[in-house]
Amino acid sequence: MTDDTSTREPYDPDNDPDGYPADAMVPNDWMLETFVRHFTGPDDKSESTIDLTVVVGGVLVTGVLISGDEHTRLMEERMEQAAPGFLDGYRTIAHAADEARREQYERRTAADLPLPARRFLHLKDVTIFGGSTTANVPLWRGLMDSVTGWTFGKLS
Repeated sequence: MTDDTSTREPYDPDNDPDGYPADAMVPNDWMLETFVRHFTGPDDKSESTIDLTVVVGGVLVTGVLISGDEHTRLMEERMEQAAPGFLDGYRTIAHAADEARREQYERRTAADLPLPARRFLHLKDVTIFGGSTTANVPLWRGLMDSVTGWTFGKLS
């Protein structure tokens, strides 16, 4: 059996087939990126969960880490209850984005291209601590690049 990697061109960020700049491959926090990918899966579809607390904009956000796929499913459930008239539109947009993400993951993996850093972090059963104010929300989505600190576990 021959190793076809020797005939492959090395990755050239200046000619990325999806147009990603070189810095899109480098996460803000490599350890958080590795942790999130481990629990949510490289394709962001895992059903694994773990408690996580992050600091974003000086505010503590604590909850259960979930995949983007699970976040979409739970958002659909909430939208069905809160705004059923918007559910079809949300599903169309969310499923198109999910399909594009899946196709890109498969294409980049098959071509042995690096995956871009995760853009979003998804939590459920969330408590947000901001100064003397506390808010409980069922779902939260935040930019990974905005996280300035994190730890395992959930505060109460």
